Amino acid sequence: MDQSYQEVSRVILEELIKNPVDFKKENNQTYFYNLKLENPKKYERLFFDTNGHEPFSEDLSSIFMDFKICGFLDFDNKIIPQGKERIINYLKEHKIAIQ
Repeated sequence: MDQSYQEVSRVILEELIKNPVDFKKENNQTYFYNLKLENPKKYERLFFDTNGHEPFSEDLSSIFMDFKICGFLDFDNKIIPQGKERIINYLKEHKIAIQ
């Protein structure tokens, strides 16, 4: 595994900016599990336990909590408008293009 926690966090931030999802209607774990099935290399760092009724990734849960602590997401896992601006500025400052 080559992808770090920070790298997969960035990939998830990019996804949330490009494709805002209403996580009140769709489970974030299932959403990213399906994305990993479509593109396993892009989400290489996320490991999902599929033994329950829904897939679950401890890393994804931690990443979403990190985003809430940073003020990027609210408690419904929606991007806070000021958070979106901070995310975009961060990506620009570090010369990371949203792909």
